[in-house]
Amino acid sequence: MKRFFLTGLFLGIALLSFNSVYAANKSGTLKLQLTIKNIFNLSLDSKSSSTIDFGLIAPGMGNWGDNPSKEGLGIICQTNSGEDWNMNIQATSDFISDDLISTMPCSLLQWMCVYAEVNGSKLDYPFSQFNPISIQDSEIYSSLKSSYSSKNGSYNFKVKFMFGPVPPKTKPGNYTTNIVFTMTQ
Repeated sequence: MKRFFLTGLFLGIALLSFNSVYAANKSGTLKLQLTIKNIFNLSLDSKSSSTIDFGLIAPGMGNWGDNPSKEGLGIICQTNSGEDWNMNIQATSDFISDDLISTMPCSLLQWMCVYAEVNGSKLDYPFSQFNPISIQDSEIYSSLKSSYSSKNGSYNFKVKFMFGPVPPKTKPGNYTTNIVFTMTQ
């Protein structure tokens, strides 16, 4: 009887152990979903002003030592689409005087890239000289033509520009135009 009791006790413990092991092997599935936000953005660096005033310029002045853009106008382009993209610059019109009568060519304003980086890597930049602004789009950067490639298709492109006016021989006054930076895919 004692043997029967010990055998029963042993079988009971074995069954409990089996149920415990069996219960530990049960599983469930949890579905997780992530949505990655599409980023395609061009913005002025927060340290940059949206207006550059060159002050008084006289014909024959060639010194840009007091150039208000000498620190660089910062532009930031961000994308994670993995698609090729371009950044362009253009003037919306020639310079127009405050009295809306006189004009001068927008090409008298020149631009130069003074710094560029992609995802923290400094780029050797092809625009190390001044280039005239045009009413037509001028390509500043192309991810397709760049030797830099992003492994995951994400770009954080930062560029700084300096602008310089070519002193004109025109009627005195205040002249303005708008410069547009465009990011296209």
